[in-house]
Amino acid sequence: VVAWVMFADKLATKDMDDLQRAWYGATIVLWMLCEPARLALGYMGNQVQSVAQIFGFLILTVMSHMGAMFVLSVAVPWRNSLDFAIAVVQLLFGAVELVVGFFSLRNLVRRNTVEFYVHVGGGTNGSAAGDDDNDDDGSPLISQ
Repeated sequence: VVAWVMFADKLATKDMDDLQRAWYGATIVLWMLCEPARLALGYMGNQVQSVAQIFGFLILTVMSHMGAMFVLSVAVPWRNSLDFAIAVVQLLFGAVELVVGFFSLRNLVRRNTVEFYVHVGGGTNGSAAGDDDNDDDGSPLISQ
């Protein structure tokens, strides 16, 4: 929220030509619209362990968050030291979000794949279908 106010203040007070003002204003609006959706996808995807929502979070992180931070903070020629510090911190947090989200997505896909094969295979304790020396009682692999 502090960054949004700072960028909006910069839009209102800095001397910019019309093209710079249009790019800057459009980037702020796009970022303000995408950021709540990005955070909601990440939160809900983590809560319900949904691959689609976590993947959506990663796509929005790359496209909207990192892109907006680059345009708003790094590509602006009239930034000051506070702008640069905020840009570096937000870009670092965005990079950490990407790494953590990627590994979370990878682990979630692996877990869902195992659960799928257990469900399809009938939960026979991992033994082969033609194994004659199997002395289990047919109980499922994962107890409920």
